[in-house]
Amino acid sequence: MSHVTTMELEVYDLNALKDACKMIGLELVMNQTTFRSYQTGKCLHAIRIPGDSRAYEMGVAANASGDGYVILKDFWNRGYGLQDKVGNNGGLLMQSYAIARAKREALKLGHRTEVKRRQNGNLYLRAY
Repeated sequence: MSHVTTMELEVYDLNALKDACKMIGLELVMNQTTFRSYQTGKCLHAIRIPGDSRAYEMGVAANASGDGYVILKDFWNRGYGLQDKVGNNGGLLMQSYAIARAKREALKLGHRTEVKRRQNGNLYLRAY
């Protein structure tokens, strides 16, 4: 029985995903073709908690149209710590990815940026 589900996040920029992972203490591992979960899953890249060999990983796989990626996750038993890092249903990863994409666009336009974490744990981006 598989516990793997797709996160409600479509990724079109792997560099922004890498930045997003770093913001919340994760690591995007390029070209890792399997990810640790209840049953090992197949992927193109993987996301992991650095230094935690017990925690589950997430897979980055091609989306149905082939023009982007989806995130595969298994939060059985909270993913042995993974769910705590990415938030319920991956909310922190989705938020950090949105911020990373916006930050990259702001920098292209010549703005300076600053990312901060609020007391409630949410991230926000200031561009000036």
